[in-house]
Amino acid sequence: MGLIAPEEVPETFLLTNPKDLGGNIVRGDKTPIRIADILSANGPRKPPAAASQREFKLGIYLLYEGNAPLPDKLAQARAMETKLIEYFTVATGGRLKLVTTRLAR
Repeated sequence: MGLIAPEEVPETFLLTNPKDLGGNIVRGDKTPIRIADILSANGPRKPPAAASQREFKLGIYLLYEGNAPLPDKLAQARAMETKLIEYFTVATGGRLKLVTTRLAR
């Protein structure tokens, strides 16, 4: 899945020869990785970013006993749903959309 075009992909790096210095500190050699390197090794994205899927369904299951869920548990599940939708919208710059389907049983 490619949400952005190759020219929008920022440069990153690979940490080689890592050495654990303790205390969550790691040192090593930084090897730059560019999108051209990834494309050279793996080929172009299929489908390309312009044709990739942008909408994904999100389902949250709330299991409960009895005829109806406790109101606070239902509110908690709906708040989680809202926060996940907000997170993915922000994290992808609005390129990805989560949609929900609520089923009543």
